[in-house]
Amino acid sequence: MVFTPTTEHDHPDRRFPVAFDTPAVDPLVALALVAGSTDRIELGTSVLVLANRNPVVVAKSWASLDLLAPGRVLAGIGTGWQENEFRALGAGDRFHRRGSATAEFIDILRTCWNDPSRGFTGEFYSFGPLHFEPRPATGIPILLAGSSARGLHRVATHGDGFHGTNLSPAAASEAIAQIERYAETHGRQSGPRLFTTLCELDLRDQIGPEQDYGGIHLVGSPEQVAERILAFTDAGSLT
Repeated sequence: MVFTPTTEHDHPDRRFPVAFDTPAVDPLVALALVAGSTDRIELGTSVLVLANRNPVVVAKSWASLDLLAPGRVLAGIGTGWQENEFRALGAGDRFHRRGSATAEFIDILRTCWNDPSRGFTGEFYSFGPLHFEPRPATGIPILLAGSSARGLHRVATHGDGFHGTNLSPAAASEAIAQIERYAETHGRQSGPRLFTTLCELDLRDQIGPEQDYGGIHLVGSPEQVAERILAFTDAGSLT
């Protein structure tokens, strides 16, 4: 889980951990700083919009981060939703097909990390054989966000796991079960998948159901927060 501390009066609708006008640094730059100051915690993005970027450059940035924090890097990826952002980055032609572009760019990441010498030919991006170093020693898990049917299907076909946002434990459990059904259809049911969620952490005195924000965050007393963490843990424990 990703915990974002907040105060009682910040972001009362609880739909997004920061306001859109909040200054934000590039996540991979920030995580490089964290990598140099930590030894054990996992470092992940929540989430990086891949389809509006150069996938080879992104592959290089994540591989470089993995060199600083071997085996601790998680690639949290989303499809995005702001057309003007795509246009500002010179990727406006991909916006309405961003799901397909995201799937293709994930294949490019894995090509760069595993066997760049074969190059890549795709609909949105192509390149010849590359010398690509450093490469992740143990691989970088790719966690995909998105709660639509198409998004969950993409997790099953292209992801190593699922990163949920604004999901209650019950909704997370339902999404995970759907992912597993899709994965079975595509013959990807074997092997472990990672399931994470984005949560705000807001410790306060005991709260009632009307202050629970639909169960999507860790809000309340330490005991209530611990209960919610266990509920999220159970949501990812399928039988």
